[in-house]
Amino acid sequence: MADGDLPFQNALRISGGQATVDADGNCIIEVGGIRHRVGLLRAGVMFPRDARAIAWDAAALRAAGSIPLIVSEAVSEGAREFLRAQSIGYSDEGGSLFLPLPGSFILIDRAPPKREKRAVKGVLSGKTSLAAHVLMSADRPIKGVEIAAASGLSMGAVSAALDGLDRLGWLATEGSGPRKLRRISDRRGLLERWRASRLSDGPRDKKKFYVPQVRSAEDLVRRIHEVADKEGVEYALTGVYGAQLHAPYLTSVPQVVCRVAEADVARLADALGARHVSDGWNMGMIVSDVPMAPPFRSEMGGLWVSSPLMCWVDAIAEGGRALELADHLARERLL
Repeated sequence: MADGDLPFQNALRISGGQATVDADGNCIIEVGGIRHRVGLLRAGVMFPRDARAIAWDAAALRAAGSIPLIVSEAVSEGAREFLRAQSIGYSDEGGSLFLPLPGSFILIDRAPPKREKRAVKGVLSGKTSLAAHVLMSADRPIKGVEIAAASGLSMGAVSAALDGLDRLGWLATEGSGPRKLRRISDRRGLLERWRASRLSDGPRDKKKFYVPQVRSAEDLVRRIHEVADKEGVEYALTGVYGAQLHAPYLTSVPQVVCRVAEADVARLADALGARHVSDGWNMGMIVSDVPMAPPFRSEMGGLWVSSPLMCWVDAIAEGGRALELADHLARERLL
């Protein structure tokens, strides 16, 4: 191993330290004139489950007299917290470094590289996010087959989603085999990461329309319901308007957004006499293949409304005071 193989070298220099490799191939870190023997463990992208697994190897290095240091591509926030609690060093390609030394420690905390963000998004976006939605909506631990039935996902897709949630440290399991039950163990942690992911993505893509001859958003939603019922179109109010229905917070919401299957968008727009516009819209339609059944949709006051979680996901990045409303909804209905 050469000095160039030590990717944490630049981060270490910030603290006035340096790392070298001795004749026996051991990593030696010198800080404040004191030399420390460090045992290196290589890892890819690390989440809490990965950190717990590698802790055994770290304990063996410590027993052999070396300070364990994991050299990783990316270390998630949850994994960092676990490793710091266990006094296990880590570094990643983003320049973060935690090095617990006798009597002191070095901590350089930087945002995880994009690899970690992509892994989170893989679980909390697209169809795989439906598994998380079902689990978040359940009032008890549930089986994988129940998640598949409620979400419409295949058992393979459910298994992949559950594995991702488990790796990220958000899933708890009870039992084994076909009777194994799952529940979300860290609702707050999951929602915080989901929030950050949605904010980075920006507003939901939606088709924007102007529906004439409506005096208010309330008139518009009643008209949407009447026309959709007559046309046999399944819809679900969502986003800011839906969030306001679940947890009132704003004085008024001027625009209405609903989820509609792609095949029904044009039919509903035509039946409403709506014009497709870029600005000045009062109705938005999100093309959706989310099941129009519990836990994703329910009836409220004679209207079909997306679940609190779905409204929250669709409202977060809409700009203005939408984020305040979304955070209020999370406190009132999701936590």
